[in-house]
Amino acid sequence: MGGICAASHISLSGLQSHPSRQEIEAKIAQRAAAKGVTLEEYAREALERDAEMPTLRELFAPVREQIKIAGVTDEDLTAQIEEAVAEVRTRPRG
Repeated sequence: MGGICAASHISLSGLQSHPSRQEIEAKIAQRAAAKGVTLEEYAREALERDAEMPTLRELFAPVREQIKIAGVTDEDLTAQIEEAVAEVRTRPRG
């Protein structure tokens, strides 16, 4: 079987665990202190930056529209991307 199901047997023991809530809070508190702002101010600024950043869907909407207009299928696009990746991988490095 292909796809996601094929990866279900992979061991996760080599992956890093996610930081605990306490570790995250400590890191944010350190960053806030380094900037000389309160934890609340730092968090608000971080959320504002995140809200201003476009999502990948928003960022690629014009590209997807051009692909749709051109009549390129997902299969065609996948083949073109795979060809480009293969070409780049065969180029000499240096």
